[in-house]
Amino acid sequence: MALFECHFYSEVLGIQSSMTVIFPQKTKDKIWNKEKSGRDQVPVLYLLHGASDDDTIWLRRTSIER
Repeated sequence: MALFECHFYSEVLGIQSSMTVIFPQKTKDKIWNKEKSGRDQVPVLYLLHGASDDDTIWLRRTSIER
């Protein structure tokens, strides 16, 4: 599994913002869809945190890394 944290300035919001990406490790028992080009297509789930916390709340308060 790879964990990527990115901090950036959002021109739309007008403030510094951040995002966290968890990229799963490919294993033989996981089935990912193949694109026409032959590359793997990884399933995506977007989790928004709302107004009271930041993007790290999903890592700190859940077992999403499992």
